[in-house]
Amino acid sequence: MSNRTSLLHLRTLPPVVLALAGAGLSGSALAQAGNPVTGATLYKQTVPIAGGVPLSCENCHGAADIFKMQRFPATTEAGILVLLNGAIATNKGLMGGFAGWTPQMRADVASYVAGATAAPPPPPLTLPPGAPAPAPAPAPAPAAPPSAVPTATPDVARFNSTEIGKESPTSPVLVTNTTSDTVTFSTPAFTPSAGKSSEFVATTAPSGTTNCVPGYSLEPGTSCAFGVRFAPLATGTRTEKWTIAFNGSVAAREVTLEGTATGSATTTSNSTTGSSEAVSPAGGAGALGWTSLLGLSALALVGSLRRRVKP
Repeated sequence: MSNRTSLLHLRTLPPVVLALAGAGLSGSALAQAGNPVTGATLYKQTVPIAGGVPLSCENCHGAADIFKMQRFPATTEAGILVLLNGAIATNKGLMGGFAGWTPQMRADVASYVAGATAAPPPPPLTLPPGAPAPAPAPAPAPAAPPSAVPTATPDVARFNSTEIGKESPTSPVLVTNTTSDTVTFSTPAFTPSAGKSSEFVATTAPSGTTNCVPGYSLEPGTSCAFGVRFAPLATGTRTEKWTIAFNGSVAAREVTLEGTATGSATTTSNSTTGSSEAVSPAGGAGALGWTSLLGLSALALVGSLRRRVKP
């Protein structure tokens, strides 16, 4: 073949091959046989790239069988080697970091990728005669459908014993948006039953909890809390139903608040005094009333005796 003909053929070669020629790779290097066993190690071996970050073929392209199937399923080993050398020569996708690989190393990687196949599926399970068939895997539990109304926790908020005239520590009522849409609190957002003197006080939620306030929008799956204190006005178990209201068509959520109230020291003292007075005679005044009654009786007795001894 004349030099002129060779030059013509060279001009018609793909740019990748021209890049390889510019990199000083010979035709014998392109035709070099690769070792897939060594290539498997090289495919997973990391090399430093720009910036000193280590990178491997597998980290960038995934498993060799997937890389081959996605990029060149019908390409031969020689064709993969040409593409590999071209990518290194042109530093395509940071491939310049592999410029230190020898022609043999590149051929080994090309051979490994060309022969890479997906792992075969496991063989079917063969049971001995008479053995029971394995139970089928349980079906996954269906996901809970979104509710129509946000949930409130707890359903019944209970407070410890509190004296009349005092307030309990703040307890949270947690509201969670279990619907599929954003909900917005009304103004007011948390109210007692209408026309009832409330013994519970709405306040700021405890520290570390998002505070529910009028007009606050609650995204699906998120929560906020109302703070509540118990401030009893009478003894015994006190119960109220409060309403959490939302804008739009979202129905209100009702929660129950319950607390036990005890009498204060002042109330107990007054109760004891009242009992003592209750056993006194009507119109009397305790011990003084009894003394006056006895004195009058004695005077009446003396008068009677004097009338009997009178000549």
